[in-house]
Amino acid sequence: MLYGLMVTYMRPHVALDTLERIERQTRTLDEIVIIDNGIEHPLPEVEYTVLRMEENLGPAGAIAVGIDHILKRANDDDWIVLIDDDDPPATCNLIERLMLFAESVSAPSLGGVGGVGARLDLARSRLIRVADEELDSREIAVDYFGGGQYPIYRVAALRRSGVPSAELFFGFDDLELGLRLRAAGFHLVSSGQIHKELRVIAGSLGVDPSESRRRLSEPSWRTYYGCRNFLVILRTFGGRLPAIRYTCLMLGKPAFNLFQDWRLALRVMRITSRALFDGWTRRMGRRIEPSLGCRSTG
Repeated sequence: MLYGLMVTYMRPHVALDTLERIERQTRTLDEIVIIDNGIEHPLPEVEYTVLRMEENLGPAGAIAVGIDHILKRANDDDWIVLIDDDDPPATCNLIERLMLFAESVSAPSLGGVGGVGARLDLARSRLIRVADEELDSREIAVDYFGGGQYPIYRVAALRRSGVPSAELFFGFDDLELGLRLRAAGFHLVSSGQIHKELRVIAGSLGVDPSESRRRLSEPSWRTYYGCRNFLVILRTFGGRLPAIRYTCLMLGKPAFNLFQDWRLALRVMRITSRALFDGWTRRMGRRIEPSLGCRSTG
């Protein structure tokens, strides 16, 4: 069986549109489980399995609940595809092609397949984009699959690696899941052909992402969770040295930009410092409300 797992939060019309497009895929899903985090704007009654949360668990918490729910009823040879509620499939046959690719990778240690993957460089404490030149390969070994790209995971691998960490709340839950599978002895494979096609569709083929890493952008609650969670993941899977290196990089970036825009640099420094402190002291969970900017939940 092929299970679909979708997390949605306060945008029922967007989620319903995505579900409608999934139903038009050339490979339909045998069952779709939806985790509804939206208390104020819940998803209406639908024909799918809907688990309604009593509070917003964030994507990480909801994915943990959903995978645990499916693992209790699925067989080891089943598969789970993760669905973002606001990211419909880029092509009408994406799921079918990914399943065919998964079935063609004859390796008992296969944990999952996807179209778009990336790697974690512990030596430099940052994520590495798969180079355009690698996309001519049929199979590309990666550390994780990006969100919204319909990664498909083996139930047997998820059962052995354990349910993803719910304490992240938001941000890098996909990276934590991938590294969790890798640590359990499984490997993740991206389809070079599909990866290249999706990069063309997104207009990112031939784009150098290093330029955006050097620029400061206006900080938000997303900045906090991304910084905190990445630090925690580095400590968990890489140890103290990559985490220390990342801390220095995150503090150094706004300091380096002080003379260009000191007000922006200070705003970035403020939220980054808080995220790093919480990461080192393991203050996890929902610390900042997404709807309240940078206001703490206590």
